[in-house]
Formats: sequence, C-alpha cells, structure tokens
Amino acid sequence: MIIKEDEFLKYEKISFNQALILLNGELPTFDKYSDESFASIWKPRKSASEQIYKFRSEGNIELFELEARHYSEQIKAYNLLAAKYNDSSPTTPTINTQGFLMWAVSIKLLKEFKGTNKHNPSQNEKSARKQPNQKTEQKNKNRTIIQRTLLDFLEQSTRSKKYSVSELYQNSVFKKILKDNKIIITDTGEDANKSDSDRKPNEMTPRTLGEHLTAIFKCISSNWWTEQDKETRDKVKKY
Repeated sequence: MIIKEDEFLKYEKISFNQALILLNGELPTFDKYSDESFASIWKPRKSASEQIYKFRSEGNIELFELEARHYSEQIKAYNLLAAKYNDSSPTTPTINTQGFLMWAVSIKLLKEFKGTNKHNPSQNEKSARKQPNQKTEQKNKNRTIIQRTLLDFLEQSTRSKKYSVSELYQNSVFKKILKDNKIIITDTGEDANKSDSDRKPNEMTPRTLGEHLTAIFKCISSNWWTEQDKETRDKVKKY
C-alpha cells in the first residue's frame, strides 16, 4: 500500500508502531503487521543488548563501544516515544495524531512545514542526525554485501580446516571477492592510515571487516548466520 506524505493526518489516532516509524523519518503503511515488522528495527532487543555487553565482559572494549553507539542511536527514538506514550499495545491506534505531532514538534523531532499540515523531521534535527543515520545505513549496506560475499567464498572453499575471523579478513581470495562486490579493504601503505572522514563509504580496514564478521557470526543485529546451511556454518569456528 502506497501512502502519500500527509496520508497519516487523515487518521485521528495512530499506533505506537506507526508513531515510531514516523519519528525515524519513514512513512507507515497502515497495515498493522507490516508496520509492526518495520518498527521492530528501532526497538530494543534483549539478545542484541546481551551480546553487546558480552563484548565488554570479554575485554573487547573497542568493539563494545562501536556496537553500543550504533545500538543506542538505533533505539533513541523508541526511548523518547516510550517515555511519552505506552508501548503496551503497540499495534492498536491509541495515540492522538495531532497530539503526537505537537509533542514531536515541541521536542524538535518533527517540524511543521509553513502553509501546510505536513510534518517532517526538522531541517536542524535532520542535519544533526543526517551523518549518523547515513553512517548506519552505509554500515548496514556494507554488512549485507559482506554476508553475500561470505557465502560465495565459503561455498567455493574446499579447505577442511575451519576459518577464524582473523583468517577470513586476511584471506586474499575473500578480499578479492569483496573488491569485485565493491567493498575495498585498505590494508597496506598509506590507505590504511586514512581517517574515517577521508575514507570512501565502501572502504574499510581489515579491523572493520573483522568487526563486521564478528557481529555476523555472533548474530548481533540479526539471526542471518544461524539461518544458513549447517555445512556452510561448519566452515567457520564457532563462537
């Protein structure tokens, strides 16, 4: 179902899930099942939180801080919304639409366009959030490519010994396949010393690739790895 930009204003009340989607700069479909699935992206997950803090208990502080920042940014809007409205029945329209918009505008999460009833994330708030959101989107895009490439590599591999993360991010064949899929590993010379601001969105160091692989194998953001064939999973050392 395609919803016009101001379509939600026709509804006297919206659900918690729909409000959460709006706060994250997207439009709800008004199919409660679709919206529930979509909104789950920005909701806290016990498994994700436990895995992140496990990094700290294992002494992997750098990876802990990286994933904690990403997770905190991901659930920021949920925490603000849950503090204002009840999440006990997230699929039921219980939130007054105009009241929600007035509240969101008052805390500068949304901005009312002059001369219309349309509401969108404010330009100032967009500017403040644009970079981290773009980074999150690019990180997710890169991880999706890495997942696809990883499957191709493991399916082609005839090695009997299981791969560790360090062996994978140093493997020249794996890096070549990544490069063919537009992921560049800058691991030698001057390129490895680039600052994050100078690095292209599809460039990363071996350490960053290792962090992606660790997150994939430990199922931090999704259960994608556990859903793969056992024969494929058996080619990687268990965590």
